[in-house]
Amino acid sequence: MAASKAVYDFVFQLNRDKALLRRFESDPASVLAEMPLTDAEKDKLLDGSPEKLSELGMHPLVLMRYSLARNPAIKAHISLKDYLAEMGAHK
Repeated sequence: MAASKAVYDFVFQLNRDKALLRRFESDPASVLAEMPLTDAEKDKLLDGSPEKLSELGMHPLVLMRYSLARNPAIKAHISLKDYLAEMGAHK
């Protein structure tokens, strides 16, 4: 099962609209209530756990982008520089 177009559109909006992202970070339930999503989609997005997001059929890259929006503190644990260095160590 793939995530609905509405779910992907919502994550896309979060990544493009900084004001929406700020609102979402402070009050995700209110922002989700405004979106054209099913109640089940809203519940799983509000939960935000990888398990619930996977149940939506969210692509892993979109899941990562959503997780960053849902929990900005995750950014401290993600480093492209470290990832690339690690990949180079495995050549």
